[in-house]
Amino acid sequence: MGDVLDSRKILGDTVRNFVEILRAGDLGNVFTSISRMKKASYFSVFYPGLINESFIVEPGDSVNISLYDGNVTFSGNCAEKFRCEYSLMRLGNDKVLSLIYSTGHLNCKSLEQYDSLAKEAFGYLRRYKGRISDLSFDIMWGQIFNRYQTGKYWIVKKFGIDSLVGYKDPNWEEIEGGREAFEYLKKAAFYLSFLEKQFTIDSCFLLGRPFDVFVYYTYIKKKYTGLELEQLLYKSFLGNAHGGQNKNLLPCIEDAIERRYIADAKSVSKMAEIMKILPGAVAYDFSLRDTKGRTIHQHDLIGKVVLIDLWYNHCGACAELQPYMERIKKAFKNEKFYIVSIAINYFKLTRMQWIRVIQSGQYSSMDLVNLVLDPKSDADFLQHYNITASPTLILIDREGKIASQGLDPREDNGKTMIEAIKELIR
Repeated sequence: MGDVLDSRKILGDTVRNFVEILRAGDLGNVFTSISRMKKASYFSVFYPGLINESFIVEPGDSVNISLYDGNVTFSGNCAEKFRCEYSLMRLGNDKVLSLIYSTGHLNCKSLEQYDSLAKEAFGYLRRYKGRISDLSFDIMWGQIFNRYQTGKYWIVKKFGIDSLVGYKDPNWEEIEGGREAFEYLKKAAFYLSFLEKQFTIDSCFLLGRPFDVFVYYTYIKKKYTGLELEQLLYKSFLGNAHGGQNKNLLPCIEDAIERRYIADAKSVSKMAEIMKILPGAVAYDFSLRDTKGRTIHQHDLIGKVVLIDLWYNHCGACAELQPYMERIKKAFKNEKFYIVSIAINYFKLTRMQWIRVIQSGQYSSMDLVNLVLDPKSDADFLQHYNITASPTLILIDREGKIASQGLDPREDNGKTMIEAIKELIR
């Protein structure tokens, strides 16, 4: 006999918004959890090498799951639904991924094959219409939409767009039953992310253009209204606020708030926070001591391009960054460009101890503008830029405005950062 999970009956009066983690006491490596929501919940099962899935459960459902000899079987009053979901999850994309990885690039044929897998999944689910509840059917249909569009997004992002001329992304709403299920998809937690990925594929990747938040903003404010528009904008603005150089983001947020596309008080407050650190915002006017005890202010550096490097002693990632910072320094040796190396003094080093750390060359060097920041008395600086990790790099233009925050030279050997600095120096 194989391991059998105990039947679990989900009672209507216990279906609430929280996650309960359970472990089957006598099943060793079998783990289960229930994510409870208002109308349906997700019952997750994990068994190494055999099953790691989440299944829809509704009030009154009862199921036995048997794991035996590499097989998974279901019994109980919702067994049909579990079998359907399990099969849909197994309708994978191994052939297409194998094709892409073997050739190292995308073409129309590989994406069309990927789309055919989605259509196969829709066809398989259609067989269960009337055999499972309408709610479960709609949820599964929405999951197929999301699973394949999200998968396609990451595949195209990874392998590029060189051979996609002529490819047309399907209109999933137009397939049989799609329009009704799409209405349910709009209520799903992943719907906003789905729309942005769909837009990025259709209007950016397939046209050979980078994602631009202004273009996306223009698109969705024409297509959506009310709460749906507000949620789309809020999620997009929040998601694009970190790690980029998108100069269009700040004016988009300002316009959205002015036109009351974003009107919820908490959302407006959150937008106000991130607007302080976006490209185009005025840099924080710090007041910090250098190695000679002099006070240096941000406004002293107006007229120069400045790259702030925030680090602290014993930070491994900060030490990893140093060779890349040396490369950037040498690239602009004779330019009006300064690297301001700010040590966050978590370990309460004395001035001489701090200078010795700089002299070691592990995190900085003596030919930079070296400043020290006390995490308590200078906490406003850290809060303004929402510094939660080091190293953090902040690029500031000659006017004292933020050009970027979050670029990491380790990702591309400093290429993006060097290009950004060159653009500001011109």
